Amino acid sequence: MADCDTTNEPGEPEASSSMSTAEYLTIEEEEDGDTGSPVEPSKPLPQMSAAGQQLLLLLRVLRNLCATGTEATKAMADEGVPEQVAHLVSDPLQGNTEGTAHLSKVAAQLLANMSANEGQALDAVWRACYPKTFINLSGFQRDVHGPLCRALLHCCSASEKYAVELCGAGGSVILRRLLAASVRQNGDCEVEEQVMELGWLLGHLVYVRGLLPELFGALAEVQAEDNTVGATLDPLQCVLLELLSEEMENGSTRQQLKVSAEVAPEKALRSLVFLVTTIREVGSAIAKTGGDAPLEASILEAAFQVLKDLFALDDGAPITKGSRRVSGRTLGSALCRQGLVPLLLSFLVALGPIRTARPAASGDAQPSSAPALSTEPSITATAASLPRLPPYLGFRTDVVAVLAHAAYGRRQVQDEILRLGGVHIMLSQCQVDDTSPMVREWALWGVRNMCMGNQAVQRAIMDLQPVAPLQNPDLAQMGLQVQLDPASGKFSVAKQSDPR
Repeated sequence: MADCDTTNEPGEPEASSSMSTAEYLTIEEEEDGDTGSPVEPSKPLPQMSAAGQQLLLLLRVLRNLCATGTEATKAMADEGVPEQVAHLVSDPLQGNTEGTAHLSKVAAQLLANMSANEGQALDAVWRACYPKTFINLSGFQRDVHGPLCRALLHCCSASEKYAVELCGAGGSVILRRLLAASVRQNGDCEVEEQVMELGWLLGHLVYVRGLLPELFGALAEVQAEDNTVGATLDPLQCVLLELLSEEMENGSTRQQLKVSAEVAPEKALRSLVFLVTTIREVGSAIAKTGGDAPLEASILEAAFQVLKDLFALDDGAPITKGSRRVSGRTLGSALCRQGLVPLLLSFLVALGPIRTARPAASGDAQPSSAPALSTEPSITATAASLPRLPPYLGFRTDVVAVLAHAAYGRRQVQDEILRLGGVHIMLSQCQVDDTSPMVREWALWGVRNMCMGNQAVQRAIMDLQPVAPLQNPDLAQMGLQVQLDPASGKFSVAKQSDPR
């Protein structure tokens, strides 16, 4: 029998599947098999001293009393319950690991319940417990982290000031411990709920409060005053982005965030613009190392996954819940106006043409004397500072996928790709790449999206003319070559000695 479950405040409608401040953590009631009436939980108390067991029962009673409403939580705040809980957590019973874990778990549940409603009790919890008590609770794993994340989410939802403090120096230890524990617990079904609660918290901080720059800075191995990316990278930043990606994927079905309708879109855009800046700076860092940068590559891959999930919300499903819908299309369009498209095209230019794993024939891949299709000089300049080799398997696919998503139904993105000379760049991706599975399929879909409802892009593709043949190594081994008839613009295969 679990120690906690979700019940509704008396008088409130049945809770949805989303996270809500009207939800409380209580002991689940069991029913007698004969009478159907509630009975006391049958789970025995953990092995601990009599005083410890009495303290545990008292904490459970206080935790459950919070569900009676704000008057109960206000009375507890007036009596100094948060301060007493903080003292208990800072000086737990020694020499009894099981008892300490149970006390800490119920203490975290009590704090979560007291902060479930905005007001005096929530403020009292934050004043008494931030940061020391929250740091102590984050030192535990499994069951304690779930209610701890919920308490933090309640506080950050009620006050932007608390959210900023959590993402600052005082909250860095808390966040690092929670993220590190989520890595160690990966694949353990028993802690999926705790990881989900952490995802809710991070999703709120990033998409509602716009604090991704501060989060990155808090997780940096070396703190930087301006939260810049570079020498401050840390593996936990990659974990953060992976959890954000999961939260973005679940955003259309789990409306667990309390959102300020006036500021949510701008706040979310602030985080996503920082994400694009991170992609640019990490890409440049990889280029400087010559490609030997596994941490940077992992962060780059996770960042692109967040972008792909964002643009996948083009069905209008909101990322967060509020009186105004914040759809993927809204944020995606705004992000495209912040320089995303030129950066993606620059990555593709830096990678160059797709190369096959087969060795080229002698004399193949020589530069052509035919004039190359024009690309905006700014694209070429940016590409010079980006990696020429894929940082990870599937990198080209990720870049093309985001670009293809961005072009879907967005006329301004289609026109920008055309203006920057990106049509032929996208067309050149429509072939098999041994280092980027599925890039051909994404590129074909991207070309379709560019052409959809855009006569200018369609004309640009129809006006393309062949300028030179690309020799195939397999044909060369058979003594054959591809020739171009300048008059008709058609290609033909002839013997290499044929002067035609």
